[in-house]
Amino acid sequence: MLHDLTGIFSGRVFWLIQVLFFLVSLALLLTMGTDTPFTAGADASTWINPAKALLAHHNFVLLNQPDIVDVYRPPLVPLFNAFFLWMSPSYGYQAIVIAQLILLSLTATLAGLMANRLIAGTGLLSMVLVLFNPNSLSTALLLQSENLSTFLLALACACLFFAIENQSWRYAAFCAIALAMATLCRPVTQYLIVLLPLIFATLILFRYNSYKLAIKGIFMGAGASALAIGLLIPWLFFVAKVEGSPALVSSELSSIYVRDQLITLESYSSGASIKTVSDQMKNDESGMTRHRCEGLILSSAERAQCFSQVLDANWKSIRSYHLLSYSKALYRSTLGFFISGASGNWHKILLQKQNVNMTEAWNSSDQQNGSVAFVKSLLHLDIIAVIITMVCVTISIVLKLLSLLGLTELWRKRDFISISVFVGLISYFMATTLFLGQSRYRVPIEPYFAVLASIGCFTIVNFVKKLKIKK
Repeated sequence: MLHDLTGIFSGRVFWLIQVLFFLVSLALLLTMGTDTPFTAGADASTWINPAKALLAHHNFVLLNQPDIVDVYRPPLVPLFNAFFLWMSPSYGYQAIVIAQLILLSLTATLAGLMANRLIAGTGLLSMVLVLFNPNSLSTALLLQSENLSTFLLALACACLFFAIENQSWRYAAFCAIALAMATLCRPVTQYLIVLLPLIFATLILFRYNSYKLAIKGIFMGAGASALAIGLLIPWLFFVAKVEGSPALVSSELSSIYVRDQLITLESYSSGASIKTVSDQMKNDESGMTRHRCEGLILSSAERAQCFSQVLDANWKSIRSYHLLSYSKALYRSTLGFFISGASGNWHKILLQKQNVNMTEAWNSSDQQNGSVAFVKSLLHLDIIAVIITMVCVTISIVLKLLSLLGLTELWRKRDFISISVFVGLISYFMATTLFLGQSRYRVPIEPYFAVLASIGCFTIVNFVKKLKIKK
């Protein structure tokens, strides 16, 4: 892989692609309003306000109440944002976006390296498919947390491949460090840390077909897991001072995520719009309890305990549904996870004066039938917004079809290591998304779809060449 790194950087085409990417990205950034990356970014204030508080008070506290500890979000993204706000006080949001574009460039390079490792010559295409992916690019242009966590996960994945190929403890440690840092961006990767012994053992067994070496893999994975957990411990205990027990995020944030799961499950089960269900749940028992919790003293033990009760109540409600409801919701979520194209982001970026974007239109549409809901959502949009949506969805579908073809090529080559890593990561994020399948939660695995899609394109090109030779 290190040899591939030298080769990919020495190519003129590589630099032309990178220059084109930054020219297009900076042109888009210049067309956006100064505050658009903040106002259009999902939950942007929850990542920016802690960063501003760090600069003002040098601690994880509330911006306007520095005597109150803030553990609503994990620490790494606020630290990242704080650095660039400090570097450029006047143009801090734009500085963060430029840094995120650089991270996307590095992520695409890692994807290119992984693709070249599998099939020589697919790296540049894989890089292009990451850089100009509507989901990845739109996320990098807004103030969101996925950019940093996606880069760190890609780095962990590249180190994992290198560790397996060389049975390297050093790269196993690098993998653990990168994965721990990704978890301190977004906690969704926390379960991968626990699974590292199984991951290392399985991949080494596939690579060397030796149970003796697989046992070594268990120890390598256990060591990596212990290192990653060790890096998380300081933050876990910092949160425990507020929450009463070690955690990566506050019980309030966890309860919001589970509430959104419940809203979506009920919407897909009943056919009512997501907005209608959300409004109804504000007035049910758990909704009233949530309202009471929000009135308690910030970062107090009583508030944390109150939101923990709401969290438990929402999980209990989710468990009360019938199997058919789960199946329907999971089916709909899976379609949304794979097909959605981040058009809502592009509406905010390109059509800033538009009253309704795709996300809002979707939430307001009845959910009895997914296809009908999609068409009804389009009816709320103007023609330019509809075109943007259709382009984004089409690109997403084509990439998934090419990825499927890439998987079949890896299967033909009996490359079970790569199949396990890519299918494992895709399945993991699909599972942790549960009922909330949408493009935003797919951002961390876009690099792996790009790698598979580039292999799929390679397979098509080879097939066409063989047909021409036969003729």
